[in-house]
Amino acid sequence: QEKQRAEYERERQQQRAEQEKQRAEQERERQQQRAEQEAERAKLEREREKRQAEKEREWREREDEKKREKAKLDEEREEERAADADRKHHESKDADADREHDDDDVAEKGDSDDDSKHHHDHHGADDADDADAKHDDATDSDKDDKKDDDDAKHDDASKDDERAKDSDESDKA
Repeated sequence: QEKQRAEYERERQQQRAEQEKQRAEQERERQQQRAEQEAERAKLEREREKRQAEKEREWREREDEKKREKAKLDEEREEERAADADRKHHESKDADADREHDDDDVAEKGDSDDDSKHHHDHHGADDADDADAKHDDATDSDKDDKKDDDDAKHDDASKDDERAKDSDESDKA
């Protein structure tokens, strides 16, 4: 009986040792699984953070692009406003100049009407076209008279030169 008890006790201890060994093995496996799971979780977290950082970077790039486009549009609008203001300023100056010119034209027309009336009266013309035609005829006639007068003076001068030359030759003789 003592022998059986000793045998029984040894078997129990052996079973306990095996159970303890199994528990230790199971614990190691659990720890290894936890470590692997933690490594997988960490890897997934890094990938998630990386994707999130990429999304944020893309969002910032889109926002920066929107800001650049808005700034460009604002700049273009400002240039258009400046060009419009400049154009309006020039149009205003041109309109002022046109009004001054129109005022001058009205004043000149008044003078011109007086001159035209004098011109018509002077040439005995009925209207402006008739006066212009008579004036052109008179101008052509004046030019012809001047040419004839110049030719005559030239002929007279040539004759005077010949007389002077003849006189010099006779003095020498």
